[in-house]
Amino acid sequence: MRKFKRSEFQVLANVLSSILKNSKSVKLNTHLIKLKNKIVEDADIIKEALVPSDKFKEYDKKRQDLCAEYALKKDGKPVIVNNIYQGLENNQEFIQSAKVLAMEYKDTLAEYKNQIDEVNDLLKEEIELDYPSYPLEDIPDNLINGEDLEILIKMKVVD
Repeated sequence: MRKFKRSEFQVLANVLSSILKNSKSVKLNTHLIKLKNKIVEDADIIKEALVPSDKFKEYDKKRQDLCAEYALKKDGKPVIVNNIYQGLENNQEFIQSAKVLAMEYKDTLAEYKNQIDEVNDLLKEEIELDYPSYPLEDIPDNLINGEDLEILIKMKVVD
């Protein structure tokens, strides 16, 4: 049995998906698919726990509308850089409107914060998973980058 934090298994699931996209080895793919299926069951629980309530989605839509309304505009459209609306940080009218909106949805925001805290606690939990290692020498060269290989070795997927 191997014991790791749930968050580490989330990372491993992403690595396995990446490798499976490029691998042509039936033996390796079978091994990785079996492992990924075990991990995905747990990952689905986390994904489900992250789904925001309809009330939070309503709040978020209104918040985004406020951002778009008060953001700097170029050709009549809000300026967004790296997913951040520009010109809001010192806009007192926006700040006040955002505070009013947050107060209107304060219970919803508190519930969402609790939901996120619970998910973070879940991700910190250690879980046990039983899976065999795969011989490193049986993995084709140039299939796995160094970063992914480091994760596979750390989590004892390969030896």
